[in-house]
Amino acid sequence: HLFCVHYVFLPRLKSDLQCFLHSWNFHPIRSEGNLSPEQLWHIGMLQTPVEEPNAEAVEHLFQDYSFYADPEDGGVVVSEIPSPLSEENLTVLQGLVNPTTSPLSDQELYVQTLQLVQILRSVNG
Repeated sequence: HLFCVHYVFLPRLKSDLQCFLHSWNFHPIRSEGNLSPEQLWHIGMLQTPVEEPNAEAVEHLFQDYSFYADPEDGGVVVSEIPSPLSEENLTVLQGLVNPTTSPLSDQELYVQTLQLVQILRSVNG
Protein backbone atom coordinates (compact mmCIF):
# COMPACT_ATOMS: atom_id res chain seq x y z
CA HIS A 1 0.00 0.00 0.00
CA LEU A 2 2.81 2.40 0.86
CA PHE A 3 4.36 1.91 -2.58
CA CYS A 4 1.06 2.98 -4.18
CA VAL A 5 0.83 6.03 -1.91
CA HIS A 6 4.31 7.12 -2.99
CA TYR A 7 3.69 6.27 -6.64
CA VAL A 8 0.51 8.37 -6.81
CA PHE A 9 1.10 11.24 -4.41
CA LEU A 10 4.79 12.16 -4.64
CA PRO A 11 4.66 13.19 -8.33
CA ARG A 12 1.44 15.12 -7.69
CA LEU A 13 2.92 16.90 -4.67
CA LYS A 14 6.07 17.79 -6.62
CA SER A 15 3.96 19.15 -9.48
CA ASP A 16 1.77 21.20 -7.12
CA LEU A 17 4.83 22.60 -5.33
CA GLN A 18 6.43 23.60 -8.64
CA CYS A 19 3.20 25.34 -9.65
CA PHE A 20 3.06 27.18 -6.31
CA LEU A 21 6.73 28.14 -6.55
CA HIS A 22 6.26 29.59 -10.03
CA SER A 23 3.12 31.47 -8.99
CA TRP A 24 4.80 32.85 -5.89
CA ASN A 25 7.97 33.99 -7.64
CA PHE A 26 6.04 35.82 -10.34
CA HIS A 27 3.12 37.30 -8.38
CA PRO A 28 2.94 41.11 -8.25
CA ILE A 29 3.68 42.80 -4.93
CA ARG A 30 1.50 45.89 -4.64
CA SER A 31 3.81 47.68 -2.20
CA GLU A 32 6.75 47.18 -4.60
CA GLY A 33 5.16 48.80 -7.64
CA ASN A 34 3.59 45.50 -8.74
CA LEU A 35 7.00 43.98 -9.35
CA SER A 36 7.37 40.27 -8.67
CA PRO A 37 9.87 38.73 -6.24
CA GLU A 38 11.78 37.45 -9.28
CA GLN A 39 11.98 40.95 -10.79
CA LEU A 40 13.02 42.45 -7.45
CA TRP A 41 15.79 39.88 -7.08
CA HIS A 42 17.16 40.66 -10.57
CA ILE A 43 17.02 44.40 -9.91
CA GLY A 44 18.81 43.91 -6.60
CA MET A 45 21.54 41.84 -8.24
CA LEU A 46 22.06 44.51 -10.91
CA GLN A 47 22.15 47.36 -8.40
CA THR A 48 24.38 45.68 -5.82
CA PRO A 49 26.26 42.78 -7.39
CA VAL A 50 27.88 40.36 -4.98
CA GLU A 51 31.40 39.11 -5.58
CA GLU A 52 32.08 35.41 -5.59
CA PRO A 53 33.37 34.45 -2.15
CA ASN A 54 36.95 33.33 -1.82
CA ALA A 55 36.74 29.58 -1.15
CA GLU A 56 39.76 29.61 1.14
CA ALA A 57 38.35 32.47 3.21
CA VAL A 58 35.02 30.70 3.61
CA GLU A 59 36.74 27.47 4.61
CA HIS A 60 38.82 29.39 7.15
CA LEU A 61 35.65 30.83 8.71
CA PHE A 62 34.31 27.34 9.40
CA GLN A 63 37.51 25.55 10.41
CA ASP A 64 36.81 26.02 14.12
CA TYR A 65 33.41 24.34 13.87
CA SER A 66 33.05 20.59 14.19
CA PHE A 67 30.24 20.52 11.66
CA TYR A 68 29.25 22.12 8.39
CA ALA A 69 25.73 23.06 7.45
CA ASP A 70 24.08 20.40 5.37
CA PRO A 71 22.66 22.00 2.19
CA GLU A 72 19.84 19.45 2.25
CA ASP A 73 18.58 20.56 5.68
CA GLY A 74 15.95 22.82 4.12
CA GLY A 75 14.07 20.01 2.39
CA VAL A 76 12.13 16.90 3.18
CA VAL A 77 13.66 13.58 2.26
CA VAL A 78 11.18 10.81 1.61
CA SER A 79 12.86 7.42 1.59
CA GLU A 80 12.24 5.37 -1.50
CA ILE A 81 9.88 2.43 -1.10
CA PRO A 82 10.95 -0.66 -3.05
CA SER A 83 8.53 -1.71 -5.74
CA PRO A 84 6.64 -4.94 -5.08
CA LEU A 85 6.50 -5.40 -8.86
CA SER A 86 8.96 -6.90 -11.31
CA GLU A 87 10.64 -4.51 -13.76
CA GLU A 88 8.26 -5.70 -16.48
CA ASN A 89 5.15 -5.12 -14.36
CA LEU A 90 6.45 -1.76 -13.16
CA THR A 91 6.75 -0.74 -16.82
CA VAL A 92 3.15 -1.88 -17.35
CA LEU A 93 2.01 0.18 -14.34
CA GLN A 94 3.89 3.26 -15.59
CA GLY A 95 2.28 2.86 -19.00
CA LEU A 96 -1.22 2.64 -17.54
CA VAL A 97 -1.06 5.11 -14.64
CA ASN A 98 0.57 8.52 -14.96
CA PRO A 99 -0.09 10.38 -11.69
CA THR A 100 0.75 13.83 -13.08
CA THR A 101 -1.60 13.72 -16.07
CA SER A 102 -4.48 11.59 -14.80
CA PRO A 103 -7.81 13.44 -14.55
CA LEU A 104 -8.90 11.19 -11.67
CA SER A 105 -9.14 12.53 -8.13
CA ASP A 106 -6.36 11.61 -5.72
CA GLN A 107 -8.49 8.98 -4.01
CA GLU A 108 -9.73 7.44 -7.27
CA LEU A 109 -6.22 7.28 -8.70
CA TYR A 110 -4.84 5.70 -5.53
CA VAL A 111 -7.56 3.02 -5.49
CA GLN A 112 -7.07 2.34 -9.21
CA THR A 113 -3.29 2.05 -8.75
CA LEU A 114 -3.67 -0.22 -5.73
CA GLN A 115 -6.05 -2.53 -7.62
CA LEU A 116 -3.74 -2.63 -10.63
CA VAL A 117 -0.71 -3.45 -8.47
CA GLN A 118 -2.66 -6.25 -6.77
CA ILE A 119 -3.70 -7.66 -10.15
CA LEU A 120 -0.15 -7.47 -11.52
CA ARG A 121 1.24 -9.19 -8.41
CA SER A 122 -1.38 -11.98 -8.54
CA VAL A 123 -0.89 -12.64 -12.25
CA ASN A 124 2.88 -12.95 -12.11
CA GLY A 125 3.24 -14.05 -8.51
